[in-house]
Amino acid sequence: MTSDFTLGTAHSLQKVRRDGANLDTLQFPARIHLDAARDEGESFQVVVIPSQNDLHNVKVTVDALSGPQGQLPVRWHRVEYVKTGNPSYKVEYVGWWPDPLMPSAPFDVPAERVQPLWFTIDVPPDAKPGVYHGTVAVETTNCSKSIPITMRVRNIILPRPGTLALPFGLYKGTLSKWYGQDIDIATYAQWCEFLGKYRITPKNIGYEFVQRSIKKLPSGEKVLEVNMDALQQTVGKLADKYFAPHSYGLYRLPSAPHYLKGPEAQRSNWDATAISKPVITYFNEWKKQGFPDEVYIYGVDEPVGDDFLTFLNTAYQQIKESVPQGKIMQTIGGTAPQLAGLVDIWCPKTTAVRKNFYKERRKAGDVLWNYICVSPVPPCANFFIDEPAIDHRILFWQTKKVQATGLLYWSTTWYNSITAPASGEPAFPDVPMDMRQQELFTNNWVSVNGDGLLIYPGKETTPLPSIRLEVIRDGVEDYEYITLLEQLVEKVEALPKYQTPKGETVIQQAKQLCRIPETISRDVDDFTKEPQIIFNRRKEIGDMIEQLVHILEVQDWKKWK
Repeated sequence: MTSDFTLGTAHSLQKVRRDGANLDTLQFPARIHLDAARDEGESFQVVVIPSQNDLHNVKVTVDALSGPQGQLPVRWHRVEYVKTGNPSYKVEYVGWWPDPLMPSAPFDVPAERVQPLWFTIDVPPDAKPGVYHGTVAVETTNCSKSIPITMRVRNIILPRPGTLALPFGLYKGTLSKWYGQDIDIATYAQWCEFLGKYRITPKNIGYEFVQRSIKKLPSGEKVLEVNMDALQQTVGKLADKYFAPHSYGLYRLPSAPHYLKGPEAQRSNWDATAISKPVITYFNEWKKQGFPDEVYIYGVDEPVGDDFLTFLNTAYQQIKESVPQGKIMQTIGGTAPQLAGLVDIWCPKTTAVRKNFYKERRKAGDVLWNYICVSPVPPCANFFIDEPAIDHRILFWQTKKVQATGLLYWSTTWYNSITAPASGEPAFPDVPMDMRQQELFTNNWVSVNGDGLLIYPGKETTPLPSIRLEVIRDGVEDYEYITLLEQLVEKVEALPKYQTPKGETVIQQAKQLCRIPETISRDVDDFTKEPQIIFNRRKEIGDMIEQLVHILEVQDWKKWK
C-alpha cells in the first residue's frame, strides 16, 4: 500500500518550486545535522510530497531539542508562494516563487504540488555548548513520518548588537496604508523589534513619530520645534539591545529631486542654511532624550551634478560647524569628491564601492558602507525574490571583502500598489501576493520582483518573515563570524608566547580564513552559486574560532592541545 506522502529535506539556500520541478535537489532519506553558535539562528526545510492524492489537514509536531545541557526552541512556518512577472534580468523561471513564511497551522497540499516547511532553531545566548537532539513529525489521518534532528551548539557566542550596521527601511506610512489604520508607536515598536531579532535596524526609527511644530517668536520669526518623547518606546528600549552603532539616523535631509526638480531658475534659491538649521534642532532634542550618540545624519540621497554637489559642500560645512559631533552618512551611485572631508560614512552602491575614491576615503579615516535598491540587477547580487537564495547571502561576504562595515537597504515593507485588505478586495494573506502589481515591477525603466519587500503583512498588524529575511540573517551571521575571528586573532597574537612554530601556523591559518577567497566572490557580478562552498567555509571559520577561544581560555601553550 502506498503511503500518503514522502518527506525530503532541503537546506536554507534552496528555493523549492511548488510544482516539484527541482525535487532532485532534496535529500532522501531525510536527516538533519546542524551546528550553530550561541545567539545564532540556523534553518532547514522539510518538504511534504504527496504520493498520489490531495493531502488534507496535515499536522506538524516539533518539540524543543533536548540535550544534557538543556533545550533549544524550534519554530516553524509553512512556505507560501508569490506570483512573479517577467523581469529585466535573466531568471530560472517566471511564475510561483517561494518566499512568505506563514504561521504554523494544519494545512492542505494538492496532489500536483509539494509543500516546503521552514524550521529555525534560535539558539539562546545562554545555551550550553553540546549536542542536542529532536524530531520533526508530519502526519495525516492515514500516515505519519518523522525526521531526526541533531544540533551541535558551538563554544561561541555572537555579539549582539553586532558590528555590521544594517539600516533597512521600515515606514509607518506604508504599514498604515496597507492596514487601513493609523499605526501607533506600540505596534511600530513590535515591528522594529521583529527586525532587530534578525540583526537588522529600522533605519528611520529615529525620525518616525517625531512631533514637529512651528513656533512664532515675538519678533515674527518662525522656528521649528520637535518633541521625541515617543521615541523612548522605540529607540530608548531597543537600540542598546539590538542595533549596531551608527545603524540608524536621527534626521534625514530631503532627497535630491526635492532640490533638482523644476526650472533651472529655481536652483538659484538653494539655501544651505535651510538644510542645516533643522539638523541642529533635531540633534539638541536627541541629546535631551539621552539617546545613543552612535547615530548618523542621512545626507541628501544620491546627489548628482557638480553644481549641486558644490552647494551641498556648503550645507554640510554648516552642519559640521553647528553639530561637530554629528556623523553625515551619504548614499551615492558613484563618487563625490566635492564632499570629501565632510561626509563621515560613505555608502555607495555595490557596483561603485571598489572605486579608488573609497579606498582613499577609508585611508583618511572615513567609514565605508555599501547599498542596493532597485539596482544593480543580476548577475549582481540583490534581494529580488526570483534570484537564487545564495545571491542574498553572498552580499554579506562581498561587504566584508571590500572592508565595508554597513549594508543599507531602502525598504522592507514596500506594499504600495499591491491589493491591500483596506481596499475591500481579497488580499494577502488570504490570497497569494502578486509581485506584478508592485510599482517597482511596473515602472518605466526596469522591472524587478519584490524589491523593498522582505517582511510580509500578517493579520492584525503582525509581521511575517520571508525566506529572504532568514537568508539575510544567515549572511549577517557569516559577517559576524569573520569579524569575531579577526578580533580573536588580535587577542591571541597579543599573548606573550604565541610566537612558537605551532602558534604561528595557527595564526596564519586563522588570518587566511579571515579573507574572502575568489572561490566565494571575485567581484560584484562574479561569485559562487554553490551553497556547499559557503557552508564549508563557515564550518572552517567556526572550527578556528573555537580553537582560538580555547587558546585564550587556557592561555598556557603547554596545556594547549
